[in-house]
Amino acid sequence: MQKSDEKMDYEDLTITLLKHTLHRLRRLYETAGLEPGVVLEIGLKPQWNVVIASNGQCGMAINFTGIHSLQETPDPDFEKLKSYIGGSLVAMADEAIPCQNIHMRAIGVAAMSALSQPFLTAESLRSRGFECDERPAVMEDLIRSTDIVSVVGYGGLVRSLVGICKEIHVTEMRPRETFITTVIGRAVDFGPKVLSIHGERENEFVLGRSDVVIITGSSLVNGTFAELLAYSRRARSVGLYGPSACIIPDVLFEQGLEFVLSHRIRDPERFRYDMVNDLDMETALKTHQQLQVIRKGPARASSA
Repeated sequence: MQKSDEKMDYEDLTITLLKHTLHRLRRLYETAGLEPGVVLEIGLKPQWNVVIASNGQCGMAINFTGIHSLQETPDPDFEKLKSYIGGSLVAMADEAIPCQNIHMRAIGVAAMSALSQPFLTAESLRSRGFECDERPAVMEDLIRSTDIVSVVGYGGLVRSLVGICKEIHVTEMRPRETFITTVIGRAVDFGPKVLSIHGERENEFVLGRSDVVIITGSSLVNGTFAELLAYSRRARSVGLYGPSACIIPDVLFEQGLEFVLSHRIRDPERFRYDMVNDLDMETALKTHQQLQVIRKGPARASSA
């Protein structure tokens, strides 16, 4: 299906933001006198592409296979991926980010996640003027009790929002039926009751009436991030969350993003073990790596 010019422009803008982030990473490496990692291994898993590099630089990004599959995903180019082994993370990210093949784009974002690791420490983030909280996310710090909150992409984050805001809305590219529970008693009822689920065609309307919007990091891979950010321009606060969001936030903060909820790879050896052996890479990430809440500045939401 041919994309409209507007949709293509949003995808191009998302790719541009990723390229600018890669350029910022190059500058950070030069300033710090560090060397970008060399690609050691690439892991292709259901749902995730994983990159393992030298110097403990590792990362992952969604590849829209497995439970996240929406349509037939093009096969990865194994010969191309093999050609990256032993080469620079930067060169691989630079080549993969603009690719239309979703596997390659995911490899590019995973490589940027790996490159970001030295600059996602609390010390590095604070030196660049950001707040970093390395504890379980306290959503009350970000959200008011009167807020309408919308989450793009149904994930575990939704649970932490229940009971702390006025309304919760979730928009999803996958069919709505994927998330519906049929409850059979004396009558037939449906859940969940604590939130409203919407299709992706409702993004503009739902995000446009929200006080807080939290966007899945997978939007960086499928090219929808810039579009979702544009729909969220009236929100008081916009955040990014998930394993694919584990890149330096500097450029995205300059575009209006306020916070990032993700995980830093503090244990590269365990990360590689999980890549090879654990079927559920996302749970492994949350279990063994460092949760981070990164904020643009010192201001926090006051309770209402």
